[in-house]
Amino acid sequence: VVVSLVHSLNVVMMLSRGVWVLTGLAVVRAWPTTPLTTDYRLYVASCGTAQLQPLLLSFGTSNASGVASASATLSPFGNIVPTVGTASKWVVSHPHQDVLYTVNSAPEDGVSAFSVGSNGQTSVLTLALPNVTNMTAGFGLVHLQPSPGGHTLVIAGYGSGTVAAARIDGSTGHFFNSIPQVHQFNGTSACKMMPAAARQTAPHPHSVARFEDSYYVSDLGLDKVSQLSVDDTTGTFTIVHTLEVETCSGPRHMTFHPSGKFAYILHEMGNTVAVHPRDVTTGYLSAAVKTYSTLPVGWGYCANVTLHGTGNCSKAAEVRVTASGGTLFASNRGHNSIVAFKIADAGARLELLGWPATGLVWPRGFELTPDSTALVAMSNSQPGLLAPEEYPRVDNDDWAGSVVVYAVDEAIEVLALSNGGTLLTEVARLDVANPCSVHIEPMA
Repeated sequence: VVVSLVHSLNVVMMLSRGVWVLTGLAVVRAWPTTPLTTDYRLYVASCGTAQLQPLLLSFGTSNASGVASASATLSPFGNIVPTVGTASKWVVSHPHQDVLYTVNSAPEDGVSAFSVGSNGQTSVLTLALPNVTNMTAGFGLVHLQPSPGGHTLVIAGYGSGTVAAARIDGSTGHFFNSIPQVHQFNGTSACKMMPAAARQTAPHPHSVARFEDSYYVSDLGLDKVSQLSVDDTTGTFTIVHTLEVETCSGPRHMTFHPSGKFAYILHEMGNTVAVHPRDVTTGYLSAAVKTYSTLPVGWGYCANVTLHGTGNCSKAAEVRVTASGGTLFASNRGHNSIVAFKIADAGARLELLGWPATGLVWPRGFELTPDSTALVAMSNSQPGLLAPEEYPRVDNDDWAGSVVVYAVDEAIEVLALSNGGTLLTEVARLDVANPCSVHIEPMA
């Protein structure tokens, strides 16, 4: 069977497992499970170009030769809007208003805000949150988390070793000229083992996760996770609990089982996912009951992790759990893959399913659609990982990359996987300059 790909400008429709049907110039495929019908707006933050790019993910259906089929296309829409600094690391939305926020890094650290029109188009609302540079002394903002009430943004500063709370107007999403509190972390990890110890001589908060009203700051430099209680009426917060994790592991990001009874902490240098019981009343995390490698045997963290994992070197980046609580995914930079685990025993245990997405390049971020029927991964290059003459580039010398969409077949059994089944099936891909993270919203 000969399968062709249809190219339109820089849009590529990727079609794989399922029943192939050729209809004129288009190729569509029978979806392995229920066809996807909800279209999505994707807002992609760029690590190398300080911009926010809107994309449209569309799912179509057809009935050719009596076979009901589904197809997917990924295309740009609207204007690419600038942010501050040289890199936009993370993008989130206000919980109630049509406003997006990006956290941006050096040389001009800041938080940008964007209004989203009824048609999904974005426009600059505020390019910089007042006083945020003073909060970080110009050192590497990496992550932010809005409060459920929409009055506070909690911001992590990796280089400065700080976490801060910024005030926003819950009725509009606009910034107030107020950062009520900044907390400076102190100390070092007990790690003495190189190369991990070289990155743990100071605090490095890498992310702010939230489950209901509890916030968790993962500190790669200290091997600690700090739980915050945030007062959304004042923007102040208190550290109510601190969890020490495995020495030299470098906690980066975390996520939760839908029940709230377990947290899953991803360790960048340990290349592991650790399962931690969580008290549903206090939110306190207990010591890990089990830790799982995200890599095959023979791979690990090195002082120099290159773009394509030279020397079997890799470092973990992102972790997500499906809406059903049945599957956990994590990404590996260097090994250039997404690993999948089945979640068992009501969240307490993981079972390795394999690496259903490979061939990505430096997959720093990925996200699941709200119903977990699709996974959107960032595949990109990054300055400093190759010799200058080897840097892949696209328009205007921006660093090359692509956004890759996979259909998620969560119902597939482990036995089917071992017999050639696919948990993730690539369905769409689009060239985007150095994508870093994505926010996904269903079309109204």
